[in-house]
Amino acid sequence: MAHERTMILCALVALALICGAAAEPDPAAGLLGVWACDDALLTVASGEDGLTVYILRDDSVTERVEWFYPGAAYDEESGGLRCSANGVELRTAYGPGGEEGVAEQVYADGSAVFARDGGDGLVWTDLREEPAVETAFARALPIPEAFEGAWVAQDGSILYIVPVGERALCLLWNRDFTVRWLYSAAVYSPAENALVTLAVGAKTRIEIDGETGAYKTYEHEYTGGRAVFALEGADRLLWTENAAGGGDAVAFDRFEAEQPAG
Repeated sequence: MAHERTMILCALVALALICGAAAEPDPAAGLLGVWACDDALLTVASGEDGLTVYILRDDSVTERVEWFYPGAAYDEESGGLRCSANGVELRTAYGPGGEEGVAEQVYADGSAVFARDGGDGLVWTDLREEPAVETAFARALPIPEAFEGAWVAQDGSILYIVPVGERALCLLWNRDFTVRWLYSAAVYSPAENALVTLAVGAKTRIEIDGETGAYKTYEHEYTGGRAVFALEGADRLLWTENAAGGGDAVAFDRFEAEQPAG
């Protein structure tokens, strides 16, 4: 009987050790998600092949640059991730009208470290560059639903905001659809209750063919622009075009489609 009790006790102890080991937190779990810097987004995702780091810099009118780091391993020294000699950089040019070209591989042997900065940030050190280049990222937050949808200004300009997880696409047209502002990535700032775009905004003037109505020419007035879209109450939003010198904010009201008469 004593022998059976001893065996049961040993089994319980072993089970407790197994459960305890399984319950240990994954040190890399805190790195999962989306991070943003001045002009790029970084995503750490977990899949069947482990962790993958994906970085996107895209102004949607001139060039898209992507970096892929598959099989990233946790690095105890930095408290972050390390990728050795298998990172890939791709560059894709856009045509005059935004047509997407063929992606060109720059390299496929990149190495990088993604280290915590001692606070809430993440620092990407690109070891493929000589000398190594460091870029600091901050955690991106989910986009509140209050920003989503169509907004219209008094002069007839219309703004569309489309949230995609922790970033938002912001597209703005003037009344005649001859000037377009495109911000391919904006992140939420709780302090300002606003969407703050990365430096990837582009203002484009478009000439329309008078006979066919088709877009004929595209002239990019600037790229690398920034903007702020701040909520003012539930149904008003203020757009400040920082690239134009930080002028006065333009007010947009939430667009409500007219309901057909019952």
